[in-house]
Amino acid sequence: MTRRAPPSAPACHRVRSAGVPYLLKDLYAWQKGARIGNGSRLYDGFVADHDFTLVERYKAAGLVILDAPNTPEFGLNAATEPVVNGPTRNPWNLERSSGGLERRRCAAVAAGMVPAAHGTDGGGSIRIPAANCGLFGLKPNRGRNPAGPDVGEGWSGLACGHALTRSVRDSAALLDATSGPAPGDPYWAPPPARPFLQEVGAKTGQAAHRAHEEAHHGHARACLNASRASRLPPGCAKSSAIASKRRCRSSTSSGCAGPWASSSPPTCAAASTPGSTP
Repeated sequence: MTRRAPPSAPACHRVRSAGVPYLLKDLYAWQKGARIGNGSRLYDGFVADHDFTLVERYKAAGLVILDAPNTPEFGLNAATEPVVNGPTRNPWNLERSSGGLERRRCAAVAAGMVPAAHGTDGGGSIRIPAANCGLFGLKPNRGRNPAGPDVGEGWSGLACGHALTRSVRDSAALLDATSGPAPGDPYWAPPPARPFLQEVGAKTGQAAHRAHEEAHHGHARACLNASRASRLPPGCAKSSAIASKRRCRSSTSSGCAGPWASSSPPTCAAASTPGSTP
């Protein structure tokens, strides 16, 4: 079976963030030459010999990656209180928890130390600390960001990597900088129609539907008023259809072609018969 090659990521979607400091999670997110502890004493002294694909994209975007902070041992606990580094507390209230695996990075962003930090989310590791610390945390679709090159996915696709940020705009900009498939990925999310950053503030859902409906009804009313006054705008198919339909209804003949019968304006057969009234 021949494996289909992943689509290339649109170059126009890439975002440059030169000089922005960024914290990297100390859990299966390798940066060449940096110590990786995975929150455990078993990894004491281990140094990564290559970059993960996501880290490569962070560097390509110009982010300045700082030393990886605290994390639960192997990510197996929902609270960041490992023996090797001690607990992480909520910057808003030291008596409360920051929550989740990303609590140390989340606390750093909430305290204003850095504007954003990396995280992965399988069961709430990004979303829980973001909620506890008043930040924005997004878990993207699986396959949106690459997990390679050593693995194709985490937790059978349940764990996805992205970031903790202070705003939706920052999260969207980071996703533009990192999203897209990489060689070896077992699957990938469909590329967006436009950059995620352009989606921030755009009308969506009910607001977009209401705007579309208002524009549609406004055009229909304008065409109907014009047809009633016998002032049909040139090229207005709606007006021609309404006017022809009215003429057909006034005729007693059944040989009237409906407004969707052809692309030309509908005509009524009885209108050309001598003695008939159009």
